[in-house]
Amino acid sequence: MIDACLSGLEASYRAQVDESGVVDFDRIQPGDVNQELTVGMMNLDWSSVIFIKNFKPIHQQGRTIIWSATAGFCLTKTAPSMLLRQVAATKVVGWFDMKVMVKFLEVSGPAPFVLGPMMLISTERSARAGHTSWIGGRFIHHIVPAQKEHVRIMLNNGLSLVIKDTVSRLNKKIIEANQIFDLQQRIQRLVAQQNGPDSPTIGVSPQADAYVLRYFDFHDLYFTELVQLLSLIHI
Repeated sequence: MIDACLSGLEASYRAQVDESGVVDFDRIQPGDVNQELTVGMMNLDWSSVIFIKNFKPIHQQGRTIIWSATAGFCLTKTAPSMLLRQVAATKVVGWFDMKVMVKFLEVSGPAPFVLGPMMLISTERSARAGHTSWIGGRFIHHIVPAQKEHVRIMLNNGLSLVIKDTVSRLNKKIIEANQIFDLQQRIQRLVAQQNGPDSPTIGVSPQADAYVLRYFDFHDLYFTELVQLLSLIHI
């Protein structure tokens, strides 16, 4: 398991991680990774992604490191935001739904991407555009402060990583991502109930989750208002 998780690292950096058990994303560089994300690897299990690190030097083409529990470390020229848009385009729940759920639940932005076992939370947010990284919330076991403005995250695979963030912010974002997950689970249960053998032929079941029905109304209203706004912009 650990061997697969650490594949794709250059030998010298792999030796450091083997010795310390820590991946320091404040120090790792694209040159420490020797595996490219190929077109075929776009089909990798995105729920296995532990971290997505964006590098965008001034006046240079950016590089992104993806760390996966099953595929190890790999590089791509695609920015994290574009990667997540590509992933969302293949799912039943997209970015629009994520943003509506954030507004409905009245949690803080930016929106995470949550779908089943996939829980990607934004981190290392910079004032410079394009520098957002993402962490897989499902892999976080415990978070403690590290050096100034950094945290050390103990993972459930026994390794640790160091990133630029705060304990309070990350814990808050994990709680909020779990709120979105819980809402999605309630939606799934209602959909299954409405399509089950005992579902009503007309209307909604009396046992339907009222909270989810409120969300559906909120979603429809938000979409209608967005369409109206866009139509006014294009007049």
